[in-house]
Amino acid sequence: MRSDRDHRRGQRRARGRGPQGRRQRLPGQVSPGPVAPAERARDPFFTTKPAGTGTGLGLALVERFCDEAGGRLELTSQLGRGTCATAWLPEVSELAQPTSLRGEERLLWVDDTQGTGHLAADLLGPYGYQVLVEPNPERALGALLSGRTAVDAVVASQRLPGMSGLELAAVLSTSRPDLPVFFVSGSGGDLAGLRRVGVQGVLRSPLQPEAVARALRDVFDRASAGDHT
Repeated sequence: MRSDRDHRRGQRRARGRGPQGRRQRLPGQVSPGPVAPAERARDPFFTTKPAGTGTGLGLALVERFCDEAGGRLELTSQLGRGTCATAWLPEVSELAQPTSLRGEERLLWVDDTQGTGHLAADLLGPYGYQVLVEPNPERALGALLSGRTAVDAVVASQRLPGMSGLELAAVLSTSRPDLPVFFVSGSGGDLAGLRRVGVQGVLRSPLQPEAVARALRDVFDRASAGDHT
């Protein structure tokens, strides 16, 4: 289980200036294998992986997020080495965040998609949140129930290996009813129905920093006021 600080130790950040101001560079790793054609690499459902091992949606979702955040996605390919994706995102100062959306809570982000949890850590860091990342839901559940990991909330994606996000929420609702569970969904979902299985908040994907911070604060502030509905 790695925190955003652990993640940043292994990352080299570079700053640049784009057409709309300063940017933070989030360097990717070179993915070995076939070089993706530049004109198709961003296409939804396009993948160079063997059948059944990839959806081909990763880069399409990352590019959509970068566009909506005011940044851009760069792809570089080298024959014999593979393809590297680099995200450039607007540089944000902590002072620019609305005080009402800031928090000091610690989140356990359960998602097996490479980089998603660490991206969430980068997005929520300026708001004061600390994000721990765990790709395995059963390992996350064991750490939570044993007390090895102390957090204020859990964020789970819908599809997880071995246990879905809804199944994880259902277990925690009975074993750790004090722990809010947030569900990441591209459609938003039926919150009333999700609450019946232990989900207290929905975070829309692709993640928007202010929207995520607002959803977190809404649940945390209601809990502090004694409203657990």
